Amino acid sequence: MRRALLPLLVLALLAISLLEGVARAGDLEPIDVDRGLVLVTRALSYDRNLRDRAEGTLGVALVALSGAEPSRTHAARRRLIAMEGVSVQGLPLRIVELPTGEALESALVREQVDVAVLVGGAPPEELERVSGVLRGHRVLTLSLEPEHLGHGCGVGVGVERGRARLVVDLTAARSSGADFSGELLQLAKVMR
Repeated sequence: MRRALLPLLVLALLAISLLEGVARAGDLEPIDVDRGLVLVTRALSYDRNLRDRAEGTLGVALVALSGAEPSRTHAARRRLIAMEGVSVQGLPLRIVELPTGEALESALVREQVDVAVLVGGAPPEELERVSGVLRGHRVLTLSLEPEHLGHGCGVGVGVERGRARLVVDLTAARSSGADFSGELLQLAKVMR
């Protein structure tokens, strides 16, 4: 009887150790805007489909959600503007700002957005509505807010035990058309 349970015990311990690498939003604290934007932008260089989705330039949109602190939104805007023209996979960044209300969908098409950076807290229904519209247009969402993870954001960043931590939600990223290399996924926490 004991010998029959030993393989099950080994499998259970292996599963637990593998699950330790799966991210939970509650594990992360918010990150400094400048540092967070640099990290999530670098993550884009590991997206094997990025050049197929973008046409000549990489349209990056700032989306300030309803609960966004003005100082955090201003810092994100300032950092993104400073990054305009920087290239990722040979595609220069083109920075725009998008509304979150009814005009979001038309602005996405007009501005040719490939990636959206979400800033600020929001009720889950607002976050899921905005990220759903973005995914529907195959726009990859990057977030600086840990609470966005698990609500449709493809890539997030936060602080864990004093260190910056990148998180990739594979389902959300893939539904936006992203295909991140194993190299990035080994460095990041992965949500499935």
